[in-house]
Amino acid sequence: MTISELSERFALVDFESVHRALAADPDACALAGPGTDGLGPIVLRLGDSAVTIEPGCPVRIRSGAQSDAHVEVEFASSRAFTDFYYELRTVPGAQVTGSVKYHVGGYVQFDAWEPALRALYQGRSVYDPAMVDRSRVSRVFTHGVDSVDEIGAHVREFGFAIVRDVFSSDEVASIDEAISRLEHESTPSTPGTWWTTGPDGEGYPCQIHYVTEKAPDIAWVDDDVRMTGLCDAAIPGLVSHPDRGNGTFAVLKRPGATAGLTNLAWHIDCGLGGHTVTCPGLHIGIQLTESNPSTGAFSILAGSHDSSVRRDVIDGSDLPVVVVSTKPGDVTIHVTHVMHAAPAPVDTGQGRRTLYLGYGPQLAHDIIGPGQSFDDLISQTSDDGYVSFESK
Repeated sequence: MTISELSERFALVDFESVHRALAADPDACALAGPGTDGLGPIVLRLGDSAVTIEPGCPVRIRSGAQSDAHVEVEFASSRAFTDFYYELRTVPGAQVTGSVKYHVGGYVQFDAWEPALRALYQGRSVYDPAMVDRSRVSRVFTHGVDSVDEIGAHVREFGFAIVRDVFSSDEVASIDEAISRLEHESTPSTPGTWWTTGPDGEGYPCQIHYVTEKAPDIAWVDDDVRMTGLCDAAIPGLVSHPDRGNGTFAVLKRPGATAGLTNLAWHIDCGLGGHTVTCPGLHIGIQLTESNPSTGAFSILAGSHDSSVRRDVIDGSDLPVVVVSTKPGDVTIHVTHVMHAAPAPVDTGQGRRTLYLGYGPQLAHDIIGPGQSFDDLISQTSDDGYVSFESK
């Protein structure tokens, strides 16, 4: 399926009518308000139509374009706006596909407005850290000691969980050996690999997708009862997708590497779009190496999985950010819509190596074909494996 075929499943949204209805909806305008602190007005355009949304609690939606807007965004077509409205494309997704252009401001200002726009269009609340119980957010579980029900409840409340001692050292070694083999066999043109450049100037894979399809000797992890049990306890009814949606994939953090999508700023896994069909989803990570801030451990904004978050206010703020520290054989679970980051390693050792298993709704499995991710539906990321994202 192409993004056009998927998009056509959704009836075109009338730009003027939907904003007129939202302007008269006090609950929707109030829900969007908390996402606008510190922002200036935004103008949205489609053809000859324009609306201005003014920040505040509640926001105010006015017909026409105000001259004091801090960002003015024009959608390329009715279909482009409909895709954005239904979250088939996010602000980043609209950016990389060229479905918007800016008359005032740019991507950064538009991105800051997205949580408020999602409150208006999807009725999803803006992230409120006051709703997070910080006394329990950093709890770490142990396999065979704590019940899977407790672990699942933690995932549903906070968007993630850390589970100790799930895999043995022999199992970890077997998985890592298979991934190392794929590393040495891969080139930048190998399908399903993302590449980076090390400090020595050489190219290295930073992600390998569809690992268990390429290395069937470790395909047993996809059906391992420990993994399926954790998935079912966290979000019942999801299906495994080792052959699509990037499949079962390896993340290989390399000290000193900066090129491509190897070190990731704050993001959600449905970041380019597709939330409507791909969420809720889970990624369960088998930790193959020690993970801590020195090795590029990923960070989670606890409790952000059921809301929308302004990326521009996370760093330097007093938010419940958890830096995930693990040992080989531990497992991490995170909801794909939770806000998280994967910063660069700061030491000169091996870096972090993790094998992730993906789970999602049956609908996503039916729409996304084998060897294809939702991001592929939106835009081919690269021809040479060195994918990047231009946000200017």
